Amino acid sequence: MYSLEINFLKDRGIPEEKSKNQSTTWTTLDPKEVVPVAVGLMVAVVLVGGALGIKIYYDGENEKLQDLAGQADSSLKQIQAKKNKIAAIKKGTEDINAQTEALATMFNQIKPWSALLQEMRERTPASVQIEELKQVEVITRIPAKNNKEKPTQVKKLGIEITGLARSYNDVNDFVLLLTKSSLLNGKETELVSARMQNNSTSTRVEVPEGSDIKVELPPVVNYKIRTFLSDAPAEEILAELERKGAVGLVNRIENLQRIRE
Repeated sequence: MYSLEINFLKDRGIPEEKSKNQSTTWTTLDPKEVVPVAVGLMVAVVLVGGALGIKIYYDGENEKLQDLAGQADSSLKQIQAKKNKIAAIKKGTEDINAQTEALATMFNQIKPWSALLQEMRERTPASVQIEELKQVEVITRIPAKNNKEKPTQVKKLGIEITGLARSYNDVNDFVLLLTKSSLLNGKETELVSARMQNNSTSTRVEVPEGSDIKVELPPVVNYKIRTFLSDAPAEEILAELERKGAVGLVNRIENLQRIRE
């Protein structure tokens, strides 16, 4: 029988002796050692990939959050601008209300002279004559509450009425009628003085020329009455003021009332 012998070393040109003397070392890997390495590589890949994915995800979320923050800032600026506008409107409204109240207070304290004169004409008896009606400054003394305090003085503007009347009863009737006026302060209306005098200047009597008739006029009462304006606001007596002819004041107060409503 033939035997086939092939020398691979010889065919490759490697001396056989050297080949025999040279030893080749083969390392055999244990599967138990290979598995942890592979697992470690897989974990590293997963971690790197996961970290990369997380970074991409959070970068996108950050951009969204930044957009939302920008929108929120814009909305806050718009809200603040509206709040400032509302505050300005509120301030303007408060100023208008304050001015309206100031005007209402001023008009409420006004008692027109035209209305006062008409009131005097209506309340003056036929037997009483008004010679003068003027505004005067009256100093009122307020006593102290105790011995440690000093009396105080208050200046007020009053109305002084002087004239003539047929009798003291006529003067008293006139004072009583004035106390019932809605334009005057009835509690502070008083008769200051009244005295009888000859009627020499207030009335003229004509007699026929050449006649020896002598006319003696009866004496008259010279009176002085002091009163003050009513404390009642004008808006509470609008009907009376309108009846007395103070139409301008009544219209102003009614307009202010509509604004305040």
